Parts: sequence; structure tokens; C-alpha cells
Amino acid sequence: MKIVNLAVLAAMALTVGGCGRTEMEWDQKVREVEALSARVARQNQERTKLDEDAARLQEDNAALKAEVAARAPVRSVEAMCNEQLQGRQQSGEQLKQRADALRTRLEPQASEGLTVSLRRGLLTVTLPGPVLFDSKNTELTPKGRQMLRAVAEALMADPALLPHFFLVTAHEVPAKNEETAINRSQVRAAVVRDLMTSRQGGLPPARWSAAGRGVVDPVVGDDKPDQAARNQRVELTMLPDGS
Repeated sequence: MKIVNLAVLAAMALTVGGCGRTEMEWDQKVREVEALSARVARQNQERTKLDEDAARLQEDNAALKAEVAARAPVRSVEAMCNEQLQGRQQSGEQLKQRADALRTRLEPQASEGLTVSLRRGLLTVTLPGPVLFDSKNTELTPKGRQMLRAVAEALMADPALLPHFFLVTAHEVPAKNEETAINRSQVRAAVVRDLMTSRQGGLPPARWSAAGRGVVDPVVGDDKPDQAARNQRVELTMLPDGS
């Protein structure tokens, strides 16, 4: 604006002081005024362009802020998922370590068919049915009682396992009467649970439950009849937190 005022003053000076000047001087003044006017016009154009650029920058900044605000919940969800994934990985590694330690403590019983595994992601102790029970009997054998007491001692040796809930599931081989197999598995599961939570077992009764599965969920299919006896088993499964 200061330059514009100078141009106006120059024009006025040219008008007022025009008398007595030569034509050459007059032309020179005209050229100076025209040059000054052109300079002012260019500066005004540059100023307008700067204003437009500033407005665009403000719009871009507003759009960027809006995008950041919109993506904030997404980042929050991603962070939460990453935390959960890390937590699961850590929990999985801890569970594997506990399974390895439990397997080591129960190594003497492994020769009799006992296994410790992470079945479907859950810590599972599998005991052979023929060792626990005679034929179609629902009473524990002396060797079965001994094996269960060893398992109870091994579980109590790890204090981190005691607060968890455990499910005892008994599985049977196919029978002529499927209902008979289901009933027998239910009784056997209850018998194992009762020993584990008795004075002999010493585990907290409130955290142990039992279920009979009959012939459901076999570990060996019909294509391996020579290994069908493996389906007759009892599983002690540590349930996940919140179960």
C-alpha cells in the first residue's frame, strides 16, 4: 500500500510541476510513473498469489488435521490389537514352558502312556483309560490311583496352575449301546475328578469339573482299528482365564 501511495504522489507531482518542464523531461516523468505503476501492479499480483497460497495451506492443514483425527481411532485399535497379540504370544510361551515343566515332572508316568500336550491351545494331561480302569469298570485300579496322585502332586508343584479351572473329560471306545458309553464316560470322569480333589489329590474342588464325552472326539480314526484303544482315555484340561 505504501508503494501505491508513492505512485499517486508521483503522479500528482507530475501534474502540479508540469509547467515549465521540457517535453523530454515530461516524457521521462511519464515513463517513471508508468514503471512505478507496473511495479505496484506486480507486487499486488504477488501479494494476491501469496494470499491464495496461504489460504490453500490453511485448507490443506485443516484437511490433514481432519484425517489425523479420523485415523486416531484406527491407530488406537491397531495398538490395542498389537498389545493383545503380544499378550497372547507371551501367554502362549508361558503356557509352553509350564507344559514342558509338567511333562518333565511326569516323565516316570510317560512310559505308561501319560502325555502332556497343548491340545487345541490348552494345557492337557492325557491318561490312558486302560491304566485307570479295568475293562468296562468304573472303579479306579491301584495303578490308576497312583498315576492320578502323581499328576496331582505335579500340578501342585507349580503354584501358577492352581488358580486355574480344570475340566476332566472321559472318552470311550465305541460300544454296542452308545448311551452306555456316554454314561460310563460320565461316571469315570466324575471318579477321576473326585480323587483329584480328595485328600489324596489335594486340589481345590471348586475349580474342578467333570464331563463324559462318550465316543465323541476320538484321537484315532476308524481307519486305524489297531490303535482304537487310544480313544479310551481321560483328559485333564486347564481352561483359559475367564472360563
